[in-house]
Amino acid sequence: MRFRRILSKSQLLLLMPAVMWLFTNALINTHYHYLSDGQVISHAHPYNKTTNQGSPFKSHQHSKTQLIFLSIIDKSDVVIAGFIILGLLSAGISQINIFPPSETPVKVCYQVHHYRGPPA
Repeated sequence: MRFRRILSKSQLLLLMPAVMWLFTNALINTHYHYLSDGQVISHAHPYNKTTNQGSPFKSHQHSKTQLIFLSIIDKSDVVIAGFIILGLLSAGISQINIFPPSETPVKVCYQVHHYRGPPA
């Protein structure tokens, strides 16, 4: 149990800089590409900001597959969900107890029917 706690803390310490980098990258380097079929793809990565100044659409080259992949990875909720799934897989899903047993005993109440009329 102690080893698992140390492992989870070390994983957290390793993931924190990665998540902070993703948020910083999204704040500083987000830009848009206009595809030939009319789609607008947004993603973030370092690029030369001196080209197309004042326009939200950038002109550096990506293939359509790269644009879609970068657009999916750029979304922070997808990345965080991926980190959570990887964490669950590394911890062993079968060993995770989502609903721990209650420490207080469960009282069972039985309903008793007294079949007699009300007092007259």
